[in-house]
Order: sequence, then structure tokens, then C-alpha cells
Amino acid sequence: MRKVPIFVLVVASILGPSVSRAEDWHDPSPHQIRFVTVQPGVKIEMLDWGGTGRPLILIAGAGGTAHTFDDFALLLTPHFHVYGVTRRGYGDSSKPRNGYDADRLGDDVVAVIRKLNIQKPILMGHSFGGQEVSDVATRYPTLIAGAIYLDALYSYDAASEKEALYWNVEWRQQIEALQKHLAQLLESPFDSRPVATALLDRYLPTVQKIVENLVRVEKGRPPWVDPQPADLESFPALREWYHRVMRLYIPEAEFHQMQATKPDGRPSSDRRASDWAGGAIMAGRKAFHHIMVPALYIGAEDNVPAKYDKSDPEARTNAEAYIAYQHGWIERRTARFKSDVPNGRLVILQGASHMVFASNPQDVLRESLSFADSLPP
Repeated sequence: MRKVPIFVLVVASILGPSVSRAEDWHDPSPHQIRFVTVQPGVKIEMLDWGGTGRPLILIAGAGGTAHTFDDFALLLTPHFHVYGVTRRGYGDSSKPRNGYDADRLGDDVVAVIRKLNIQKPILMGHSFGGQEVSDVATRYPTLIAGAIYLDALYSYDAASEKEALYWNVEWRQQIEALQKHLAQLLESPFDSRPVATALLDRYLPTVQKIVENLVRVEKGRPPWVDPQPADLESFPALREWYHRVMRLYIPEAEFHQMQATKPDGRPSSDRRASDWAGGAIMAGRKAFHHIMVPALYIGAEDNVPAKYDKSDPEARTNAEAYIAYQHGWIERRTARFKSDVPNGRLVILQGASHMVFASNPQDVLRESLSFADSLPP
């Protein structure tokens, strides 16, 4: 099923008149920017928003940078000393051709912690940033105080993901059963009645129900609306378009990190990220099933369907299918968390966006403070 990540912005064709010069824009966030050498020739961007209290390190999702937290970090600084790291391959961090496997990305975070002498931080990772959190928590558990996952717990395991269709193991088993019986039928058995009867009575109806449900889910999903020329005249206009589609704001600085800027200050269609980073990160995924550090999972059940006429039975059925699918997906993910993180605490925010720190910042702050208060000093 399609979830629209932040890096979809880079595919837009940018149109519109000149509005400003590139040098006219300055990042308004009060962070300090440093670069930490994690390997020869590889530097990682580190943002420091300051603050008081236990150190907390923010890690963005796939395709994002630490600047995606520019707004959220300011809610945290009264309670934590807040840092953010931009993984290699993105933003202003180095873009080497290798080093994107799970352990190397985790080692980059560890290098930042050690070189800056950050004592027992909490790691907070969004989406795919949960893999770095899990890597450090598993391999260097005494280095951190705890782990917070922001809608970030996936299998991170290509092999186990292949066991399911749209995260549903039963659906995949049913389709494979259909394939098996179709293959038997193609072998032209002397008497095809047993195979044909099983197909008619069981396997074809079962798979038909799956595909019909998937069609209903997609009809119930909020539509993706491409930006129009007026939305693409400037970075603020692009930010407003994203808000209309995704129901949340992210900092303008993140848009500048994701896309190149033309000399006149307008967004370019050229991505700033390296061409190879995304594929290399996916190829280097690794599962972690024994996370023993204190952990908090703040998940989002984005169960808000497309707007529909509630008097229309078909539209209502589509909306209900979308909501049910979202709920089932969350159930499978939370079951994995309970298995992999036996000491973890689980919070699900209904109707929240995948970028839960942007859609529900006060909820995330409240739960994070409660979790931090539970940790040893």
C-alpha cells in the first residue's frame, strides 16, 4: 500500500516566476551546525538546538535530514539537550558510495555520541530511523539511556517482508495456494475435476475477496494531489501544498535540504540526495529482535479516509475498508514490537500522521517526558 514519504517532493516539476535569490533565504532555526568525521573522508552533519536536561538525539526517516525536526526540537529543548544527525547520503552530510548497511549507519551515530562526549542520550528515531536506533540499542546498549520510536518499528528485514503481501501473511499464503493449484491444472491431469473444484469452491473466491478489498481500500484512501504551478513558485508555496495534501507542516528548511535551489531562489527538480543512498540503505537492512534497553514506541494509526458522502453505501464501504486496513497494519506492527522489545511501552495515536512528531507534537512531547522520567538518572 502506498504511504507517501517526504522525499516525494523531489519528483515535482518546479515551475513559476522568479521570486528571490538563493542567497536571500537563511535557515531561521536556532541550532548550531557541526560536522563530525565518522570515517576517513566521511562527515556527518550534527545539529545542536541546545536545551537543558538529559541529551536526546533525533534521527530522521529515510530520505529526510535532521532539519525536519527544526520545529519539534524547540518543544523539546526546555526538557532535553537536543541534537539531530543527518545520515550519510543526505543533506549536507557526506555522500560516499558505500557504508549504508544497518551497522555502518548505527556506527555513524555511535561516532557522533563518542566524539562529542554525549553522555547516555535517549535516541529518538522517526520511521526508518528506527533501524539506527535499534542497531545502537542492540550493539551498544550501555551507551544510551533509552530508545524512542516515532512510528518507526518495521521489520527492517527483507526476508521476513517477503513472507507477507501488504504486510498480511495470510493473504500471501492464500495467493500462493491459488498459484499452486493453477500450476497443477496446467499440468493437464488425467482427471482435472478435483483441482478445478478446489479452484472454483475455495481458492478463486478467496483471492477475489482479497483483490476486491484492495480496490476498496485504495478508493477509500485520501487522494494524492500533484502540485499545481501556483504551488511551485517558491519553497513556502511548496510547503503550503504539502500541508494541504498531508495535513501537516514541516519546516521550510527541510525542503531546502531535499531539493537543490536555483540561483533565483526557487526549488529545483534536482535532488540533493545521492542517487545510490536509498537503494543501498534498503539493501543493507537488518532485523533486530532482542532490544533490551528501555524503549517507547509512539505509533500513528493514520485512519482518516478520503472525504466521502456518508449517505453513499459504496463510499462508506470504501472508507471502512481503508480504516480496517490501517488498523490491521498497526496490529501487526505492534505485535512485532511487543515481541522484539519485551520491556517496551506502546502508545498508538489514532488519526495521527506517519510524521507523528509534526501532526501530534504535544502528544509526542507528553509521552516522551513520561518515558524520560521513568529512566534512571
